Amino acid sequence: MSPLQQDRFKAVLEKAQTGWRKLRSQYVKFIATHLKDRSLRRTERFVFGWLAVFALIIILLLQQIGALDEHYLSPGPAPGGRYVEGIVGSVGGINPLFPDGQIAEAANRLVFSGLFKIGGSGDVVADIAHDYEINEEQTVYTVNLRDDVYWHDGEQLTASDVAYTVGLIQNPDVGSHLQLNWQDIEVEVLDELRIAFTLPNPYAPFIGQLTVGILPEHALQGVEPERLRVSSFNNQPIGSGPFMFDEINNDQQVRLRANSNYYKGPPMLNRFIIAAYETEAEMVEAYNRNELGGMVLDSSFNPAGLQRPQRSTVSRLEVSGQVFAFYNNQVIGRELRQALTQSINTRGTRRALGHDYRYADSPLLPSHLGYRTSQLGFDQEAARAKFAAAELEYRDGRLYRDDEPFSLRIVTQDSYGYPAAAENLRQQWEAAGVEVVVTAVAGIELQEEYLRPRNFDILLFGIGIGLDIDPDVYAYWHSSQAKDPGRNVSQYDSEVADTSLEDGRTRTDSELRAAKYETFQNRWRADAPALALYRLHAYYVNREELQGLSVSDIAQPADRYHNVADWTINTQPTQTRLLPRS
Repeated sequence: MSPLQQDRFKAVLEKAQTGWRKLRSQYVKFIATHLKDRSLRRTERFVFGWLAVFALIIILLLQQIGALDEHYLSPGPAPGGRYVEGIVGSVGGINPLFPDGQIAEAANRLVFSGLFKIGGSGDVVADIAHDYEINEEQTVYTVNLRDDVYWHDGEQLTASDVAYTVGLIQNPDVGSHLQLNWQDIEVEVLDELRIAFTLPNPYAPFIGQLTVGILPEHALQGVEPERLRVSSFNNQPIGSGPFMFDEINNDQQVRLRANSNYYKGPPMLNRFIIAAYETEAEMVEAYNRNELGGMVLDSSFNPAGLQRPQRSTVSRLEVSGQVFAFYNNQVIGRELRQALTQSINTRGTRRALGHDYRYADSPLLPSHLGYRTSQLGFDQEAARAKFAAAELEYRDGRLYRDDEPFSLRIVTQDSYGYPAAAENLRQQWEAAGVEVVVTAVAGIELQEEYLRPRNFDILLFGIGIGLDIDPDVYAYWHSSQAKDPGRNVSQYDSEVADTSLEDGRTRTDSELRAAKYETFQNRWRADAPALALYRLHAYYVNREELQGLSVSDIAQPADRYHNVADWTINTQPTQTRLLPRS
């Protein structure tokens, strides 16, 4: 019973007690008067009549309380419950230094905390940082930590843990893809809750780097850096985030429980379970069987596959990412890359996917500082001329080099709609005379066998690009990032592009930065290191019971967890107003 209901019930009892006192007084008076006449039957009729009136009053008052509850009370959030979320992928290690796949990224966000995190509007907000300062030259960031953040095993999180985590990232033996972003950055522990980062040059997006999850020094001291990726810690992680690791169930589920010592207070949900599925179709079937409370789906999702869609909420996530056909620049020369680019009608590719995909025509997004259209357009005649300049000749509609059919291999992941996009590229390039073979593999195999060793002619893959309006795409196109664990998978190498990217990320003046990124895009257009195909988006589907989810303006699907501690699936009567509507 809610407090409001309790108050009303007390009022009813008071009225009942007052009525009973009156009834008793009348009864005594009546008895005194009538027993003299020994009229027992009349006495009984009098007593039972008053009791009936009194019972009617109680019933009417209780009915009034029920009616008022509908007026003053409505279902509101309540703590407790178990939420199960489905994601396509495989369950691997949980470590923020190795965010390999959507499941690992999701678990990292739930288990670990960073100094900062991505907020609900796509901006960077404080997490375990209390506040920070930047010096006048914008090269020294001093961060003050909260004093109420504890690891899941009860130890306090301190600046030493932050320094330890950055040291691991910077260590090449660890093999984190984050390493190159932390080169030449000095870290100094000022005291238990203060830490300073000194940059060699101003770097406008630096705060975004401080969103990485912090690792516990005391739990990893005995692990050699080169063994961190395969450490048992990754299967029993200790973090400081809103949820604590419980178990990995048969490699199919990551089970988490609420962190009762979370600095913002315990999460409303008692348990959070991430369920892994091999295919999207299997996951949707599980959702339709009521086994899932929510699920993450790729751009190819069709809501028509949902049973009782009126009981679900489908949110489109406009994430800051794009899908590219990355040419291996060490295998495919500049003129041939230009020819391949101008042979493709990307509008036809988007149409072939069958859903509302947005165009992509640049290494930057339209929201980014300095964006401009910077991709060679579809032009079959120009493409034929460039194929000839690349020493390829046509014979019966096919391209040949040295009497051998010209052939290329596209490698992609076997999910997220990538195979359909790769098939469309194959058809268009074969129409232009190029023989194409498509290989689609699982995510882990793609990473280990093709992406990391750069074992492909063309890689069709999606990447996340920057935060909000910040266009720092250094990691994808700077020549220093060409080798693993760098993310310049095209192995693009241009002195002009390198200089523009370096200047763009180290300047603080917006107009100057925009000019540098325009120079970079002009060079990118001429060199055609990759073919931009379409912008990424995803879907989040959840049952109507879930409250608190906010995904209107996030940069990546995992950013949906920015307020996960407030998510609820249980309800309780909640007072909505004290006075009736006029």
